[in-house]
Amino acid sequence: MRAALRAGRPRSFFFPPPFPASCRPSRPNPASPFIPREIPLLRLCAFAPLRLIFPSFSTKIAPKIHRSANPGRIAGGSRCLFLNFLFSVPPPPRGGWAKIPRARTLGATSRIAVALLIVALAFAAALADGGAGSSVYAQTTVDYDDDNDGLIDVRTLAQLNAIRHDLDGNGDPASGGATAYGTAFPNRVTSAGGRMGCPSGNCAGYELRADLDFDTDGDGSTYTGTGASATSDSGDAYHNSGAGWAPFGAFTATFKGNGHAISNLFIKRTSIFDVIGMFGFTASSTRIETVGFEDAFVHGGAYVGGLVGRNRGTVAASYITGEVRGTHTTIGGLVGYNDGAGANAGAVTASYSTAAVAGGSAANVGGLVGFAASGSSISASYSIGTVSTTGSGRGGFVGSGTFSGADPATISASYWDTVTTSIADDNDNNAPEGKTSNKLKSVTSYTDIYANWNVDVDGATGSDDPWDFGTSSEYPALNSAAWTRASSAAITTTTTTG
Repeated sequence: MRAALRAGRPRSFFFPPPFPASCRPSRPNPASPFIPREIPLLRLCAFAPLRLIFPSFSTKIAPKIHRSANPGRIAGGSRCLFLNFLFSVPPPPRGGWAKIPRARTLGATSRIAVALLIVALAFAAALADGGAGSSVYAQTTVDYDDDNDGLIDVRTLAQLNAIRHDLDGNGDPASGGATAYGTAFPNRVTSAGGRMGCPSGNCAGYELRADLDFDTDGDGSTYTGTGASATSDSGDAYHNSGAGWAPFGAFTATFKGNGHAISNLFIKRTSIFDVIGMFGFTASSTRIETVGFEDAFVHGGAYVGGLVGRNRGTVAASYITGEVRGTHTTIGGLVGYNDGAGANAGAVTASYSTAAVAGGSAANVGGLVGFAASGSSISASYSIGTVSTTGSGRGGFVGSGTFSGADPATISASYWDTVTTSIADDNDNNAPEGKTSNKLKSVTSYTDIYANWNVDVDGATGSDDPWDFGTSSEYPALNSAAWTRASSAAITTTTTTG
C-alpha cells in the first residue's frame, strides 16, 4: 500500500484504502481543482458522511450507486471521474501518507459527529440556494430585449404563441401559462428589476426579430381546398384539430413587426360569437405596427379581420395578402370592426390589403375594414382585393360605417381599386375614393393622390416615410427599410452563479 502511495495515487480525506483497481483516479492538479457544474451540492455533501461512517463506501457501495444511476457506463469512464471528485484528494506530500497516517483517520464517534455536521450544512446551503436538492452551477440567463427598447424579442412561432399568456406585454405571464411561457423563453430573467432583459424590468410588448412561417412541415401551405371548404394541414404545428391558430384575447400592449412578415396564417373558427384575427381584440392602449401577413387564410363568424377582429387600438404600416372570409357580419381584409367611442376609438394608418374578402350573405364586408364605428379613423391606406357578399354594406375599402352625427368615423387619403374589386367609385368626392389600377400605380412619390401619405407610424412626432412607391407599374408597398432593425443580432446571454 505504501508503494502505491509513493507511486502518487490520490488517497481519501478520511480513510486510507485506495480505489478499486478498475477505477483508480488520475493524479489531480492541486493548483486547478475541477468541480463539474452538474454535480449537485447535496449529492456531494451526502456522500461524504457515508464515506466517513463506512470505510468500504468508496470501494464497494459508491460504485454500485453510481452504476445504478448511470447504466451502461464503463468502469473506467465517468464513474471514475465521479469517484475521483467525491472521494479523493491531491497526491500525498513528499514521503507519503505514512508520515501522517493518524492525522487522516477519525474515531467512530468523531466520524458520526462530522457526518451529521456535513449533512446539516448541506441542507442549509441547499435551502439557501432555492430549496433542498438545488445544485450549485453556473446559470446562463438570456436577454430577450437585446436592443433595450422595452419590447421582448420574438424569433420563433413558439414565442409568438406564448404572447397569449402575457397579453399586457410586461414579461410576467399569467399563472396558468407560466410553464408554457418559460418553455418558449428559456433561461429568462424573472425578477422584477430585470425581467426579460428589459431596462429596469419595464417591458411594454413584443417585437419580431425574424420572419415567421406557419407552414412548419414545409409542404408549401397550411391548408388544402379552397374557399369555405378549405381544411387545415394536419402536418403543421398549429393545426389545432382543424381550427388553426387561436386568436389572442384582449391584447393591451405593443406589437412591432420591424418590417418582418408572418406567412401562412390559418384560422377557421366560424362561431358567431368569435372575434377572429391574429389578434382577436385590441384595447385602446394597443399599438400594432410594421408587420405583414402573407398568404393568410382567415375564416370566422363575426368581427373578422386578418390582423384584428375588433380594434380599439392603433394599427400602422401593416398589410395582408391572402383570403379573409366570414359567415355572419362585419368582415374586413385587415380589420373587422374598427371600434369607436372616445378613448376606445380604433385607428388604422399607412396600411393596405390585397386579400380577397368574402362574406357570403354577411353584412358590412369591406376590402380593408368591415365597419368603421363612430369616432374611429383610417388614413393613408388602400385595398385592391375582391370583395363579395349578398348582404348589405359591401365596399371596396370599408363595408359600412357611421359617417354622420356628433362623432363620425373619419377616413382620409384612402382608396380602393375599382378594377380589381369591380366596385365603382360613388363620386361623392369623399374618402375613401375609388381609383383605377393605373392611377394607383402611376403616382410614384408623395404627390397627387399620395400627397398626404408621409405620416407618423411609430407614435412619435414627425413623418416616417412609410411608403415605397416603386415604379409606375407597381402598387405602393411599405418601406420596410425605414424601420427594419438588425434582426440577425445574436441573443445576449449573461452567466451568473446561483
